[in-house]
Amino acid sequence: GDEAGDEAGDEAGDEAGDEAKGEDGASFGDAEKIGDYHFGSVTGAAALADGGVATCGADGTVRGWDLATGAGAWKVDAGGAPLAGSASGSLAAGCDRFAVASEGGVVRVYQSRGAAPRLLLRVRLTVAAPDALAMSPSGTRLAVAGDEKDGCWFVETDSDAARVVGRVAYPINFGRAVAACWTCEDQLLVAGPNATVAVVVPPARGAAGDPADAWAVRAGAEVRSAKVELPLVAVAGAGDSGKFAAIAADRSVRTYVLPASGTTDTLKPRWTAPAGVRKAAIGGLVAAGDGRLAVAAGDGVVSTWSGEKVASSVAAHDSELGGAGAIVACPGGRLVTAGRDGAVVVVAADAGFPEVEVDGALAEVAKRDGTRRRNAPVGSEPADDPTEPVFKDQRPADDGVPEEEEEGKGEGKEAVVVAADADEEDTPEAAAAKAATLENVRALRARLEETINRNEEADELERIPREDLLIDEKFRDELIAEGDERVAAAKEVLARETLYTDYLGAKIKKECWDTMVTHGSAVVGFKDTDLVVYNYPLMVEDKRAKLAKGVAFLRRMEVAEQEYLADQGEIPTEDLFDLRVDLPASAGGGDGKKKKKKTEEEEEEEAAAAAAAAAAKAKSSSYESLLYDMFKVYPPRRKITQMVMLQMATREIRRAFNADYDHMVGVKNGYMDRLGDLNIRIGDIRRELKGWTDTTDDGAPVFVPTIELVEIENAPVTVKDSEIKSQRWLSPEERAKKDAEDAAEAARLAARGANDPSERALKDMMGGQLENDEAGKQAEELPKPDWMLETEPEDYSDEQKKLAREYDKKNKVYQENLLKKRRLLDAELRKTRQEAADIVKTWDQELAEFSARRCDTDARLAQMEAWLIVCANEVEVGADDDVRIELELSEEFRDVTEKKAESAAAVAEFQTVVDAAQKRLDTCVEQDKKLEANFIRALGDIDEDVIKKLLNLYKRRKNPSRKDKTTSRASQSLRAAGRRVSRAGAALRAADKLKSSKGSESLAAAAAAMIAKPPDAEADAAAADNVVLASRVDPFHGAVGGPAAELKHKPRPPPVEPLDPDFDRSEDIREKDWEKLVEHREKKIEKEAELRGIKEDMDEIQSYMFKLTEKDTVLQARIDELEGKIEAHAGARFARMYDFLVPITVRQGLAEAIVPDLTPTGLEVTKAAEADVMLIQRDVVNTLNNSIFKHCEGKVKRLTAIKDFKKGIYDLEWENARLNMEADDLVAKIKELQMTRADSALLPDILYDPMDAKTEEDALSERKKKEMDSLQRRVNHAVKLHARLLADKKKEVQKVRRKIESIASQNEEISLKAAKMRESVSEYERIRDSRAGAAGGKDNADVAAEMKMRSVVSQSKLQHIARAQAEELAVLQDEVERLRLRTFPSFVERTDTVRLPDIHARPTSRRQY
Repeated sequence: GDEAGDEAGDEAGDEAGDEAKGEDGASFGDAEKIGDYHFGSVTGAAALADGGVATCGADGTVRGWDLATGAGAWKVDAGGAPLAGSASGSLAAGCDRFAVASEGGVVRVYQSRGAAPRLLLRVRLTVAAPDALAMSPSGTRLAVAGDEKDGCWFVETDSDAARVVGRVAYPINFGRAVAACWTCEDQLLVAGPNATVAVVVPPARGAAGDPADAWAVRAGAEVRSAKVELPLVAVAGAGDSGKFAAIAADRSVRTYVLPASGTTDTLKPRWTAPAGVRKAAIGGLVAAGDGRLAVAAGDGVVSTWSGEKVASSVAAHDSELGGAGAIVACPGGRLVTAGRDGAVVVVAADAGFPEVEVDGALAEVAKRDGTRRRNAPVGSEPADDPTEPVFKDQRPADDGVPEEEEEGKGEGKEAVVVAADADEEDTPEAAAAKAATLENVRALRARLEETINRNEEADELERIPREDLLIDEKFRDELIAEGDERVAAAKEVLARETLYTDYLGAKIKKECWDTMVTHGSAVVGFKDTDLVVYNYPLMVEDKRAKLAKGVAFLRRMEVAEQEYLADQGEIPTEDLFDLRVDLPASAGGGDGKKKKKKTEEEEEEEAAAAAAAAAAKAKSSSYESLLYDMFKVYPPRRKITQMVMLQMATREIRRAFNADYDHMVGVKNGYMDRLGDLNIRIGDIRRELKGWTDTTDDGAPVFVPTIELVEIENAPVTVKDSEIKSQRWLSPEERAKKDAEDAAEAARLAARGANDPSERALKDMMGGQLENDEAGKQAEELPKPDWMLETEPEDYSDEQKKLAREYDKKNKVYQENLLKKRRLLDAELRKTRQEAADIVKTWDQELAEFSARRCDTDARLAQMEAWLIVCANEVEVGADDDVRIELELSEEFRDVTEKKAESAAAVAEFQTVVDAAQKRLDTCVEQDKKLEANFIRALGDIDEDVIKKLLNLYKRRKNPSRKDKTTSRASQSLRAAGRRVSRAGAALRAADKLKSSKGSESLAAAAAAMIAKPPDAEADAAAADNVVLASRVDPFHGAVGGPAAELKHKPRPPPVEPLDPDFDRSEDIREKDWEKLVEHREKKIEKEAELRGIKEDMDEIQSYMFKLTEKDTVLQARIDELEGKIEAHAGARFARMYDFLVPITVRQGLAEAIVPDLTPTGLEVTKAAEADVMLIQRDVVNTLNNSIFKHCEGKVKRLTAIKDFKKGIYDLEWENARLNMEADDLVAKIKELQMTRADSALLPDILYDPMDAKTEEDALSERKKKEMDSLQRRVNHAVKLHARLLADKKKEVQKVRRKIESIASQNEEISLKAAKMRESVSEYERIRDSRAGAAGGKDNADVAAEMKMRSVVSQSKLQHIARAQAEELAVLQDEVERLRLRTFPSFVERTDTVRLPDIHARPTSRRQY
């Protein structure tokens, strides 16, 4: 190990020996890699007093290193659990102790004075690894940061022992600790995750926690917290009280000074180096004082710092494996780093880094112990128990436990506190005696292990039971109990896992196996084992199968209906739904005649015909026969039906194949049984022919057929005992039952004489074969008598010679018979083997043919499934996507239509407002125009020049500039009042635009004050400025009525200035005229202001009307767009419905398409169609379709235009006809009014007009005169009109009469034709009856029925024609009567109601004239 360490150190020195320069140019020492002995990462390091270093790692060991040689000095197995970290004190303060913590929360405190360490304390304080571990500089206190609830544990140590003091809780909401360090002997710093540090004053020496309060220490301990800017991930004390260095979460390096007392302010660092640690902010930190730091980071870089600058740095560890985990300063100017990559690297610190000093007394003791105890053995430690309770859950030592019980806990239960060795000043003689004792113990252990091994290897009769070799029965019982506990725990875990597995297995079997009506299996060839044919697994029929049966029934009805319609209505000879199909032949009835006995050929023909009929019937009743033609499934419902039929057809095909598969399985089983019999016979023959050399048998082994695993149907759900590799566990009850069964079987065999020692020895001697090779072999000659065996042939007597000759004859016959028998057996053997070979060959050939059939079935199913996929895709698109899009468009169209209706209603409603406003504007304009005329009319007859002057003053609104400065007090007062009125008006207009009532009241008050004030120019200007200022500071100024862009003030005409009589009145204007001018001018100005306001309102109304109209136009455009989309979608959906994908079958050398059978036979047409089939690219078809669509669009547009033009013509014709009818009605009404005779007494009341008459008498005379003239004119006109209308009606009556005569003549001709036809029919009937016979009776009956049907139809048509003509005559007569009654006034009440369909019925009540 030392040599390997030296070599590793040399290699590391070669690789990392190059000097690295720091930022300030300082030289960094060589890095020497001293060990790779830890298995896994190294998690902690501690400096030792002898100049070495101790490290701990994830392999659960603590190792000491000699830095002078780079070799490992010692190793301690610290419980076997991975170690999470270490902590040590200051060598300068005389600390000779260090601590390590495992992942299981076990803390160990060791004392090392230059030799192997001595365990002072082993205690489990936390359930998992501690969050942080820190030892005070003197080593007398150890802080272990547990979880958030426990807080921080404190341990006191001295040179002989260590004890747990108790725990101190963290501040509220502190969280779990991240890092910890001691800033001085009496101050612990703990960094939390929330950018908070806790400053803890440890308990006083000798203090103890309260076991009743989970070992909480109440006296002597103080805790306060402080905030920092960022969370700290590593901290280290700087030597002075309150000073520490840290690595923050942003990878910056910084230093702090703690305040003397608690503060709530955030601590500010003394200096900060941003991004001082690259990549990962984890690792170790050493603060040596004087602002010097050593940092080992997660990127593997080790650096030294002088203040906030990097003095030197070197890459010492692999950053990919986690970099450095810890760093420690050792004597001799060395820095030792522990890496996550498993390496311990020693780096020579730069010259400016402070060197570690060792206390003199400690150095003396380390030197003495290092020489005396360097080779002393290291005591082994027991493995950590994961179930060991933590310290706070353990019972105190004085809790009433008997002393004997404490002593009998065994070696595996350590005490919480481990005392130091009894005598640390051992002499060399004592040390040698201890080493000798340990050597004796090892020798005894080796002898015991050797004895146990020899006993295990001994013979069964000599082997001593293992329990008899036990020396410590108590320890054996403990082991058995421990084993039983472990077995029970493992059994519980396995039972839970087994239950879970069984549940999953049962669930899978229920859902995937029990739901199958046909399970998957295969049949394998005999010789060709690669020839495997599988069946089709089928699920049980569910509700989908029931639905498919119902669909199939409806489809059969549809097929029957189509067949019936194809036969032109003739009733088929056989009922398609015969309910007697399952009845026996005798139940079908018969004709009662005795059947003639048929010949054999006739029976064969009938059997073949019956088989063909049965096959045709089976095919017609199958689901496949119900499939639609692929070119006729364009409706979505047919596609859905086709999908259901395809699914059931594929299931039907699989079921049919499975039936054939079952037959093939039966055939193979029969072949296997036959092969078994043949093999048995071959074995018997071979035993009989054994030893005969003339046989033709080559002795080749026979073919033994086997059942493969894939051929067993239940193999996937069947588990054989031979498949279970692990040993079955038996409970004590099951083991006892098995032992009893074995004992009973042994007793039964013993009773039968089985297992006899002599027989067992015989079997052993003969290799387990009790028969020899001669067994079963037939003798070559007859057995000789005993005397022939005992006597030589030359010593035979005469009698014996005679017997010998007889024996020779019998032996010769025997040998001849034996030879014949053997030859027969040999021939039988050849025949039997040939038969077996033929069976194997025949089965393989049949299975190959069946495999080809399976391939054809797969191809057929693949084609059907391709059809199914195509139909499913089309249904998905047509029944889902298209319907969804159509619903969306319809819903949007309905919403837009509703909005359009609302918009149209709003436009219509607001149009009334627009009309009212326009009427008001027109009225105001008309009134404004009349004012000027009234003014001129009011002036009367005055001079024209004066009128012109007055009109100019009347129209003037702004006074010209005054050249004369002399004004009267009256004019000044008038102008001041005008200005005040103008300002007040402006103020009031500004006040109207303000939203706050306060502002409105203040502005109104200001305007009133301005009017009431005396004429003061400056005050008036100030008041106006105040009004304008008040309007500008209003927060809602400009927010009235719509967007801000529309609030710009429109240009207004200048304010109207009053007339000044001093300047504007000339001498020729009278006072009276001047007053009229002023009065009418004020009215004109008021009317102009009113007109201007109405125009502004009209502009706003028209603007709003434009918005409503624009909105209505947008909605109408959207409606038109949606209509176009709906129409386009309907067209696309219609086109897609017929654009159906038809799968085609493409074979090698021939591209085929599915051609429909065009005729009932269809063979020649189908062949011709197949010969003319071509496979064309879709691009060519699309190009052709686009060209056709392009040329057809013009034609469609022209046809549409023609249709629309004709539609317009028809509309105009109908409108013209309607207007003509209305004109005729109006003319008739006028005639009726003209022909009305009124009483002369009523005429004054009717013709009286009080507005135009000057006097009542004049009006009466004038009215009588006009009435007489009018009546005379009406009489003359009525006479002329009556004469003209009478002539017209006479002409119409003549036309109607001629038409009646024509129709009557036609009726006579039809009657004559009918009589002739009846005569012909009777003649044909006579001929038919005369030619009627037995053979043609049925045909003549059909012809007679047909002719009778034709005659009935003809007679019915004639009756309909006569009835229609009679109705037409009645209508014409009624029209003639109506026209006759309209030629002159009549008061006869009409009682009939017969009218033409286009003439509306009028009320029958009596008219009032």
